[in-house]
Amino acid sequence: MSKLNFFYGRSSVFEVSLQALQRRKYKVLETDPVNGIIKAKSKPGLLKPSVAVEIHIQQISEQQTTLDIHSRINKNWLTPDNYESAAEKKFIYTLYKCFEKR
Repeated sequence: MSKLNFFYGRSSVFEVSLQALQRRKYKVLETDPVNGIIKAKSKPGLLKPSVAVEIHIQQISEQQTTLDIHSRINKNWLTPDNYESAAEKKFIYTLYKCFEKR
């Protein structure tokens, strides 16, 4: 679980989060812009398990937003112990890159 703060409005953070998920090739399962919830899942590979991501976007003030990222994996015996945190770090890196391009 990661918690990030951004100095952007809630709608901007929601849009950029969707862009980052698409760039990481996650399949968006459910979006709720009113409550600020995004659920997505990555496709499993041969030696790579699927990662389910749930993002909660909360407005703190007019120009400050908090992003809570919860990720889960379906682990098997081949999956490294730190795979979940590594996948979450990759998504956060992509999220920052998408904000830089804005």
